[in-house]
Amino acid sequence: MSYMRRLDIQLDDERRRRLEELGKERGVSVTEALSGLIDNAYTDFVQERRKRAATRLIGLDVEIPPDPVTLSRELEAAYQPCGLPQLKATLLVHNRAAADVDRLAVDP
Repeated sequence: MSYMRRLDIQLDDERRRRLEELGKERGVSVTEALSGLIDNAYTDFVQERRKRAATRLIGLDVEIPPDPVTLSRELEAAYQPCGLPQLKATLLVHNRAAADVDRLAVDP
């Protein structure tokens, strides 16, 4: 359980009575009852926010790619002009050169 910090709130008599009743019904303290209500409200809030985001995404005019292979080729062409195999070869050569420099620095 996480560290509990104190929070003072003011409730009118009716809300306090309802909270105590809820705690008794659930067999928990007023603090635990309130914590549960906060957790439930936050879960509802997050779900509603996700629904709104999904609705906005659905409303976007986005072209659906014909298939994953075509999408992969288009992304590679757009963002990796040298192509992935060439990028791997470049990194391999760079790593070997760095290792040679390190070896020269250690060997007299």
